[in-house]
Amino acid sequence: MNEFQTISHLTNDPSFVKKGSHILYMYNELDKYIENTVQFIYEGLKQGSIILLIESVEIFRRIKDRLLMIGVEDDDSNKVKFFTTDEFYFNGEEFDVKKAGSILIEKFQPYLDKGYAIRTWGKVPLPDQGSGLKQIITYECECEDFIFNKNITSVCSYHDLSTPACLQNELLKTHTH
Repeated sequence: MNEFQTISHLTNDPSFVKKGSHILYMYNELDKYIENTVQFIYEGLKQGSIILLIESVEIFRRIKDRLLMIGVEDDDSNKVKFFTTDEFYFNGEEFDVKKAGSILIEKFQPYLDKGYAIRTWGKVPLPDQGSGLKQIITYECECEDFIFNKNITSVCSYHDLSTPACLQNELLKTHTH
């Protein structure tokens, strides 16, 4: 089974959709990464979910173009809420765990209150070594609590060639898949 089928299989498994899932996605091939992201968004839209996408502007444009190519209408694409990695994760130049959590709750609690399912796909930036890496682990642990309390399907993506092995090991502990 290839990556594409595995991600799709995980994110559409009824038990994950019902109770939430926190998926670690390590990638090194950008085209496959974009295709998996597009598939994740497309499947979520088909299910009536609200999607949070955290990415760079350049990658977001490529994803949006691909969604239009496969027939996603403007009405559906309005259900995709986009944030740049900088505006979501940083306060100035500092990685800000509290800001990211606040945005998540502030923007998505109203949809949760209305009964919408939420899917998140976030490209997590790597801050400098040391305290920044510890903040990522703190952030991932806090996200996990929110994800399972709210039954969210969440994919956290990291580029595997630039993510230190020590961080990858810790990330494996804070994600269910």
